[in-house]
Amino acid sequence: MSRLTAPEQAARGWEDILHQHRTRNNLPAQARASQIQSLTRFAVVLAIFVALSGPAMADQQERPFSFQLPKNDSAAAESLAS
Repeated sequence: MSRLTAPEQAARGWEDILHQHRTRNNLPAQARASQIQSLTRFAVVLAIFVALSGPAMADQQERPFSFQLPKNDSAAAESLAS
């Protein structure tokens, strides 16, 4: 048996890692179908939430901020400032 060079050993190591990854992520068809069904349900619920919350968000209009003082208060404020 011949010894592997460093690049060949590295390639062999990657092949082993990829093989382990493929075998771990190889879900049975029923499990994949269950995952797809769950994701579909989540997407539908999310779409309904977005559709219903859109008009609610549009009803909240931003009010411009204004700070107004009565005239007698502004005169008092000017006298305090001087």
